Amino acid sequence: METQSLIIILFVFGVLLASVFFFGWQFFKINEKRKEEKQDHQFEKISIKFENLEKKLELLTERERETLILVGQGLSSKQIGDKLNIAESTVKTHRKNAYEKLEVNKATELTPFFNVLILNRK
Repeated sequence: METQSLIIILFVFGVLLASVFFFGWQFFKINEKRKEEKQDHQFEKISIKFENLEKKLELLTERERETLILVGQGLSSKQIGDKLNIAESTVKTHRKNAYEKLEVNKATELTPFFNVLILNRK
């Protein structure tokens, strides 16, 4: 009788252990799949955002792009004018037009655009 009870207890314990392992493994696989889906979704959002930035940058003239790259390097309008051999007022006009086309109000909002401009130059 004791042997049968011990066998039954070991059998039940084995079934429980196998169940815990099986369901634990299933839970692990589900979590991994969710992580992958979340990463895919984030990558998709970044790709869309990148494409939108590129589309907006296509609206700029070559001179406006050059001006923005120099703005991103921290140059003043006067320094940019000297570097591009144009008047400071022309630089300000290029900046104003670029800001309007990119729908930004200040240089700090241009950071994502600088990243795209730099990537596209390579």
